[in-house]
Amino acid sequence: MDGLSPEALEKVAKVLKVFTVRIETNPHSPGIKLPLRLFEGLDYVEVVDILKLLANNDSLFLVLNEYLKKINREIDVEIRTGRDFTVKNNLLKDVYYRLGFVEEDMQENILLEVKDPLLTNKLMRFQKQIEGRVEKPKNHEPLVNSTFPDGLLEYKSDGDTKYTSPSGKKYRAKFGKGTNPNLLLLYVTQDLHKQSYQFDEFEKVLRKPRSGGEHSGIENRVRNTVQTIREKMDLPDHEMIDIDYGVMLKCDVQVKR
Repeated sequence: MDGLSPEALEKVAKVLKVFTVRIETNPHSPGIKLPLRLFEGLDYVEVVDILKLLANNDSLFLVLNEYLKKINREIDVEIRTGRDFTVKNNLLKDVYYRLGFVEEDMQENILLEVKDPLLTNKLMRFQKQIEGRVEKPKNHEPLVNSTFPDGLLEYKSDGDTKYTSPSGKKYRAKFGKGTNPNLLLLYVTQDLHKQSYQFDEFEKVLRKPRSGGEHSGIENRVRNTVQTIREKMDLPDHEMIDIDYGVMLKCDVQVKR
């Protein structure tokens, strides 16, 4: 980081701030999505250039956007010229599947593939290198507002559940082990790349009522469970978790097992 101007250091610090929080949210994932909207004041090229600087010749992580765009362009050429595009199409699908991405993610995110298992520690070392060399903004908003604009759910398997809204307001409740609210939250926080769930997915997750009856169907059990979560945490309308044609998580998630 030596030789960078104060303005450049400030931009690097901004990228590092977003990057480290996102990777701490899901530290074991091989794929990281960095929403472009979080890099206020920086354009796509600036963010990519800074990430490539931090990547240390691609030894820490790979920036995938240009690589994926190149494959898409090659597929388009092969389709137009009537050539077989199966190999490149399978290569593209493999990258998305292996890293937990979908094609639409590339439109509004910078996509990264983690190469070094110690990436988090090394990013924090980078932060220390520029610490004190960048003037901190005054009256800055809480980190959750800028880094988690949809809010943040912090869940522990013992049922301790916290939610911080986009405005920074905090909500908390503890759900007993073995209760349907805790079983549902445990299930929907296992895959951090998935945010919507069909009712029938919970058939073997939620406990059945002790007595049968007209309200014992899985859809009713799921709806009642989500409503219990929302009421106990006193959640704002349509935040954190909601029901549509199934269960929808509407925020980022951090899990502590």
